[in-house]
Amino acid sequence: MSFLTNRDRRVLQEVGHLKAAPLSHLLGFFPTSSAGYVRLGVLARRGLVHRFSAKGARWVSLSPSGAAAVGGTVLRGRSRIAERRAALANVHHLLTSCGYARVPRPPSAPRSLVYYERMGEILGVAITLRLRRRGHLQALTHPVIFSPASRVVRRIIVFVPGTTSRRLPAVPESWQSRIVLMSLPNSMTIGIMKRQLLEYLHCHSTPVRRSQMTGPSPARTMRG
Repeated sequence: MSFLTNRDRRVLQEVGHLKAAPLSHLLGFFPTSSAGYVRLGVLARRGLVHRFSAKGARWVSLSPSGAAAVGGTVLRGRSRIAERRAALANVHHLLTSCGYARVPRPPSAPRSLVYYERMGEILGVAITLRLRRRGHLQALTHPVIFSPASRVVRRIIVFVPGTTSRRLPAVPESWQSRIVLMSLPNSMTIGIMKRQLLEYLHCHSTPVRRSQMTGPSPARTMRG
């Protein structure tokens, strides 16, 4: 498709990678928001992307023609997948802006988490969109805490739905301060959460001693 620019291809590849991308995220690929709206409109009129609403936001997914142009896949089950992909993209943006880089899963570590590294410290990250009971939180964190992976994964951040600490689930003291609960970031809160996370990392930058891994201490919560 000769009319596609290099920027168009990068945008389509980003949408294909995420399966669905929030419109606000894609505007960052353009010099101005106005230019982004115009060009995404062109891509939609030429049948390369679909635009739809989900969870009170505007989303973009690949059409069959767009998927064929960049080797992506067509989104199915739009609302739920779009919500999940947006959460992953926002969390990835938050962590990389704090100096973390995505790394492969350490040996013995569960597949239910994703892993990031910063200054030699491995961080386990769990994302849940619907935390209905404490057992769900345990299922995400216990496979790390009570396994050999706890010697490699120094911290766990669980991103949960909610905007205040009162809405975040309580964590038993035995789960220790290595677990941090944070609200899922979005385009409006990501700057605030970056400052909170960097402050937390600065205050807890000393290596975790073996005694700290087994002794109880309260878990932290952070508000978005």
